[in-house]
Amino acid sequence: ENLLQLHKIVKSNAVKRQPLVVKEMDQLEAAASGIFNREACPIFCISSVTGEGLPLLRNFLRCLPSRLQDSGLFRPPSSPAEFHIDSIYVVPGVGLVVGGVVRAGRIRPGQQLLLGPDKVSQFKPVLVKTIQYKRVTVESAESGQH
Repeated sequence: ENLLQLHKIVKSNAVKRQPLVVKEMDQLEAAASGIFNREACPIFCISSVTGEGLPLLRNFLRCLPSRLQDSGLFRPPSSPAEFHIDSIYVVPGVGLVVGGVVRAGRIRPGQQLLLGPDKVSQFKPVLVKTIQYKRVTVESAESGQH
């Protein structure tokens, strides 16, 4: 009954897609291209009790291409570095630590960046000492990294 209702919704004038019930690994590529072409809507049957069907959904999500660059929020790693600060910390023994998102380019320890603009539209040179990504020290961070 639920599956029949989903088919009706997907075929409706509001959605206008073909429902595609994905049951096997060899259907994943067709499901992904159906989304990309805006022709199909993949449907996965998953048990919240046993987890049956969950590995298939996970594999499907891995095959989907990233839309980060298409979103317009991030420029390529080859662009000049741009880092948007969204948090500031003072760590005893370390000093000032900032957190945020790399919106363009690539940042490495030892790299000099410009911080600003301040109230008088000036930029101050700062030195990147270390970089952590998800609380792990890394050699670099780049735009669109997830």
